[in-house]
Amino acid sequence: MHKDDGYISYIINPKSGASSGKHMVAKFNDYLRKKGYDVRTCFTKSLDHAREMAEDAGRSEDCQMVAVAGGDGTARDVIHGLEGSGKPLMVIPCGTE
Repeated sequence: MHKDDGYISYIINPKSGASSGKHMVAKFNDYLRKKGYDVRTCFTKSLDHAREMAEDAGRSEDCQMVAVAGGDGTARDVIHGLEGSGKPLMVIPCGTE
């Protein structure tokens, strides 16, 4: 993926528990932005919201990759939302320690 090809959809569950995971979320976001990537950060608001955001990203021709930060449930919802899209997925585990 080249940084000028499109954007990275970054889906975050702000209610996920691990403090070390939250630190990684911020570091990953900062790293990508410093490298010049267009990162579009989205925070989940409800149970099905992660899946809905992943479906939108999966349909978007401009979205080149999806990153998810959350627990098992959030990752599962994003995986289901991306099913069949062919988009690469990065999972940053931030569930309960």
